[in-house]
Amino acid sequence: MGAVLSLVFLSACNFQESRFSGGQNVVDRCIETACDTLDLDELPLRNYSQLNETRHVTTLSLQITDFADLEEISGMTQLRELRVNETDIQDFLGLSAFGNLEVLWVSGFDPATLGRMPFPPSISELGIGLETLEDVAM
Repeated sequence: MGAVLSLVFLSACNFQESRFSGGQNVVDRCIETACDTLDLDELPLRNYSQLNETRHVTTLSLQITDFADLEEISGMTQLRELRVNETDIQDFLGLSAFGNLEVLWVSGFDPATLGRMPFPPSISELGIGLETLEDVAM
């Protein structure tokens, strides 16, 4: 029985590693090609702060990932579009770092924080997805 449990454990570790390697492969290709759009939807990374080095990226999508802290990518001040739907972000105060942001998509957060989000003045398109939203006054 111990051997079976060990195999199951190894299988879970391999799954976790491949889950992260897919996102890392996309980042590596983006760096090699100097892409302007980096789509990591459903592709989590072990270290999101490495994205600060991708100064050529103007559109970043981290939808449906474990991304949780905007401070980790606060060096990406060149971003014009950011999509963070269904992430683990709970504190949106880090939005103030993105002064060039024109498009922002957010969902899957506590609606009570909406009024405290420091939306950059450059925002021209805001996509908000919530299951319940009673008042949209900001």
